[in-house]
Amino acid sequence: MTITDGPAPIIDKQKVRGSKFIRIYLGQYYDIQSCFPRGPMLAQREVTVFWIFDEKARLIDVMVEKRTGVY
Repeated sequence: MTITDGPAPIIDKQKVRGSKFIRIYLGQYYDIQSCFPRGPMLAQREVTVFWIFDEKARLIDVMVEKRTGVY
């Protein structure tokens, strides 16, 4: 685990914030999506967590990013 200098990446069109962040990739899981009329589709979801700190190294936010790929 490393602390990255600079603002955290923009997630879901939120404004850039913080002066340092930690990013940890938690993993992936699969989910079945209903998609009519073609039937069910398999969705892969990847989960990453960001801990965002201000210039005094105080925690100011925790954000979870979920990305989805449909197969």
